[in-house]
Amino acid sequence: MRICDISMKNRHQQFSGIKFRRGIVFSFEEFLHSFGDHDSPQADFSYITGNQKPVGSHSYSRPTIINDLTPPADTIFGQYQDSTRNKIHQIRKNDLCDHRVITSPSDSDLSKLKMDFDRFATVIGIEPLNMNYILALNRANRLNISYVYDKDKVMLAGHVYRMSALRPEMLYSFRAVEPNADKARATFVSKANRYSHYCDMLHFKSAGFETYDFGGVSDDKHTNARWANIDVFKMSFGGTVQVYYNSILYNTIKSKTYLKLKGNPF
Repeated sequence: MRICDISMKNRHQQFSGIKFRRGIVFSFEEFLHSFGDHDSPQADFSYITGNQKPVGSHSYSRPTIINDLTPPADTIFGQYQDSTRNKIHQIRKNDLCDHRVITSPSDSDLSKLKMDFDRFATVIGIEPLNMNYILALNRANRLNISYVYDKDKVMLAGHVYRMSALRPEMLYSFRAVEPNADKARATFVSKANRYSHYCDMLHFKSAGFETYDFGGVSDDKHTNARWANIDVFKMSFGGTVQVYYNSILYNTIKSKTYLKLKGNPF
């Protein structure tokens, strides 16, 4: 599918055109983390992400790890597991890394993001960056990117966030691809990534957010060792598992007919 246009209306993003491969064009709107009875969908499809309850008959649960950002910074840091605190402290104490958050990414920022992430994705065998969606988020002023660099200005790790009025939600996490790195360098990159999450949380706290969304957690930790390890990593920051819901609403005869004949398009 191709995202044709996007504009921001209050708390949600409205994708005003989605063109499917069969040439049918639908209007689509996405509500971020909020949807109530007063919201009146105007599009063929509505997609509600991270809502506290299911909406309509096409919903699925999305467990995720949420960190509370309301306590003082020292309290937030103290909730991390010992190993995570120690690794972050080594970076922070010796001032080994520089951290940056890009709140209004430029075209060159997005090109760099795609290059950095796709290189990482190729190495570990995951899908490349969904650039259509990234561009749409950025046009709606709902995209933040964070980086951590070493003192030689070499990128070590990056995180991509979908922003809403309620909380930042991590969409992507990636690290530097250094084929010739030794074990010490790989360990340093791992520590820097943890440090970056810590700095991200403090940045969003200072921006007035009360929670930090780690971007999902596996439903079944026994099905895939990689995802289980990622869950362990996220939980080491002391958050709690909460369940939200993503929902699709089929608002028009056209969208309901498409669902019946072709199935769920998303």
